[in-house]
Amino acid sequence: MGRPGTASREPLCPPLQCNQDEESLTLLIQVPRIQPQSLQGDVSPFRYKLCFSTQDLVYYSFFLQFAPENKLNTKEPVVSVSSNNAVIELAKSPECHGHWREWYYGLNKDSLEEKLFVNEENVNEVLEEVLSSPFKQTMSLTPPLIEVLQVTDSKIQIHAKVRIWWTL
Repeated sequence: MGRPGTASREPLCPPLQCNQDEESLTLLIQVPRIQPQSLQGDVSPFRYKLCFSTQDLVYYSFFLQFAPENKLNTKEPVVSVSSNNAVIELAKSPECHGHWREWYYGLNKDSLEEKLFVNEENVNEVLEEVLSSPFKQTMSLTPPLIEVLQVTDSKIQIHAKVRIWWTL
């Protein structure tokens, strides 16, 4: 019997952050002690697949996919491995530069989950969804004042004021 992620079991899906700018995607794989020589990646216009192992012989794999209108450049990714993590930069195809809405991530193509990039448009969409929820309070609320103060790939800062009117 092996440990999770060893040869006798399925690979693990690593913790991953995916950030973007106009021309590229930066993947931060949060796994320590990655063996650089074990990295085996495959990039195509619509997906990126990577398998690797750690010095402890724990095996990882993930599948990254994008919407059909968002294509990757198939040139070799830029890879940097440190003792704590790995950073991989994927180039966006020239005709697809700009900010993308979502990405799909999982152990394989059959287990993908949708992830949204942190940007103003996505944040507004989520806020609208929350505010129109059928579970919101039934007391008389005036529409909240929402101001997006800062949006970066790693955080969003929002200032919201809710006014509640009570009628006696």
